[in-house]
Amino acid sequence: MHSTTADMISISAASSLQGQGSGGPVALADRLPLHALKRRLEHRRHTLAMQVASYALGATVLLIYVHAGTIPTLLPTAFLLCGTTLIGIFALLSETHVNDRFDDHYLTVFQVGGHVAIQLGFLLAAPQIGYAFLNVLFLVFGVAALQMTSRQAAVAWTLTTVGVAPMLVLPDTPDGEAVRTLDRLRAIIADLDWSAFSPGMQVTISAGVATLNPDETPDTFLARADRALYAAKAQGRNRIASA
Repeated sequence: MHSTTADMISISAASSLQGQGSGGPVALADRLPLHALKRRLEHRRHTLAMQVASYALGATVLLIYVHAGTIPTLLPTAFLLCGTTLIGIFALLSETHVNDRFDDHYLTVFQVGGHVAIQLGFLLAAPQIGYAFLNVLFLVFGVAALQMTSRQAAVAWTLTTVGVAPMLVLPDTPDGEAVRTLDRLRAIIADLDWSAFSPGMQVTISAGVATLNPDETPDTFLARADRALYAAKAQGRNRIASA
């Protein structure tokens, strides 16, 4: 049996927020009229309510996995509690009008960072259904990107993908064929137009490919794949390397 493992999406991202975004406070609350502040507050309440509903739905889905015996019983409750606690913190900031000191009164990048941390934490806690949390990660980013500048989107995308290294298993696939398959995928992703997320955004992937040898342990196999991945990154990213 032959297997390959592939990697992680790497983004050409900026390392800081624009000054007028979530990272740069501006005393807007003193300049905006009362009706504008009320409208902002109503929009934030609606957004936060939808987030609570989303976590409730997610917890309900996790209950199905509990019933199937896939994940621990307490996981759905913990997931809902973490999500609502984070949302509660942002609700408190919203109701006290701390948000109105910023151009981005949704505090989008900070919210994305918090939700990404929760999803990654539960991905580690329940790797057997990790794909579900990964789907939520990219959904979080996709929605948040609609309210962000290009630099903010780059930071949020980096937060979304850092530490996430998907593994592809290709049974009965020779090493050379696996490399060619991943290289085609690499080229497709690099050629896609990502400007819908943020103007000027570029997305590339790097991948490490390893073939499972007879009598090889999983740890040794994955270590070889990791070394190939780091070799691909060391060669300049946006490339495929074979162990």
